[in-house]
Amino acid sequence: EWPICNAVVAFHSEGFPLEKAEAYVKLRKPFLINDLPSQHILHDRRKVYALLQACNIDVAPHVIMNRTKDGVDLNDFKEEEDFVMVDGEKIVK
Repeated sequence: EWPICNAVVAFHSEGFPLEKAEAYVKLRKPFLINDLPSQHILHDRRKVYALLQACNIDVAPHVIMNRTKDGVDLNDFKEEEDFVMVDGEKIVK
């Protein structure tokens, strides 16, 4: 039970009930200051980088290591003293 309001502004933070806020917005249709569904992107660095690149915004050189929820590597990973390599893409430390 949330009170009725005319406007909603929400910021990403640990423990924020984003899905609950989205349900409230769908039900009550208040004025939105910012885009709630886009905040899901902030939960996944891969999505953040992809969005930045799609908007032609420079990002630092990076590699992305994917793992299952059980911690099993989904990429070929190698680490040496002066670099890391993921699927053949090398990043100097």
